[in-house]
Formats: sequence, structure tokens, C-alpha cells
Amino acid sequence: MVNRNDALDTNQWRHLPLERQLGWVLPIEVMIDIPLLRQKHNVISMTEYLHLQGLNITEILPNGAWNRDYYHSGADKPTLFIIPNNIYDPSDVIRVDVMPPPPPFISSEDPNAIAEHFKNMDWTPDTELGRACNVHLLEATFQKGRNILDWSEAVEELRWTLAEYTNTTVEDALKAAGWVTLHTWEGA
Repeated sequence: MVNRNDALDTNQWRHLPLERQLGWVLPIEVMIDIPLLRQKHNVISMTEYLHLQGLNITEILPNGAWNRDYYHSGADKPTLFIIPNNIYDPSDVIRVDVMPPPPPFISSEDPNAIAEHFKNMDWTPDTELGRACNVHLLEATFQKGRNILDWSEAVEELRWTLAEYTNTTVEDALKAAGWVTLHTWEGA
């Protein structure tokens, strides 16, 4: 048993009571049946990799991060190819930087209740601007066969209702229409 903050070199759990900061360190061989896995796949542990490269196994980073400088300085000087996120993520996955809170007209944080709310669409924007923006945005999503719009698509649809196009005015119009702005990682 270890203190998670000390073992992972972080302060993520320092605000919790001591008993909530404690965790277990388990060898990978206890968590995964490596011999069984090796029957079908080529697998080596981090310790084995470092040993094969002639590197010190005590240099394994406790948080599991890949130390590119050290791990690639071994005997074979292995190269590293990084696959961009957008290559291996499914096309319907959107990486979100920060998930905003639900709009104020949704009182529940239960994902099922939120999904049910939107399925029933029992909410209508309470301002003329909000209603006008919502009509254009919904028409665009219907035409595109999606339930989301990229930023440029939303701006294009709001051109009929906004006098000026700044990030602030577009976000305000989206908020008035009951839409949520998600800042995403495009994987590029």
C-alpha cells in the first residue's frame, strides 16, 4: 500500500483524508495473465523492454508516462512513430477539451435524464433571437443528418440572425438557442 500522491509524484489527492490517498501497487503480472496473452500476441513488459535495451529498470516513470528521451536511448536506439489521434479514433468520437455544464433549463445531471429531455425536445428558447437561431441550427443538423455542427457550420447558419460574427456573439447566440459550445481536439 502506498500514498498515491507520493507514488505518482502528484498532488491530485492531497486534499482528501489520508485514508483516501492510499492505494495499492500491483505488479502487471498480477493484473494481466501475461503468459496467456503471449499465446496469441507478442507482448513484453516495460521491465523486459528496459532490460533488452540495457537500461536501468528503476527509471520507469511511476505515473506510467512514456519517457521518450530515456526509453529511446538504449542499445538499439529504437525509433518511435506516433499515430495521430484522428487516425485511430472512430469517426463518431469527438475529443472534448472541457465538458461544459448542461444548459440551465436542464435541472438533472443524470445522463439518462438529459438524453430523454433532448429526445422529447420539450424545451423552446425563450427569446426571439434564441428561437430564430435554433430554427437555423436545427435545419442545418437535419440536412446534414447529424446532431452536431462544426464551428464554421454554426457560424454559417447564424449569418441570417447575427449582425456581427465574433466568437463571443456566436457563443451568445448558441447559448440563447439552447446549444452548448464544445471546445474539441481535432487530433491534428
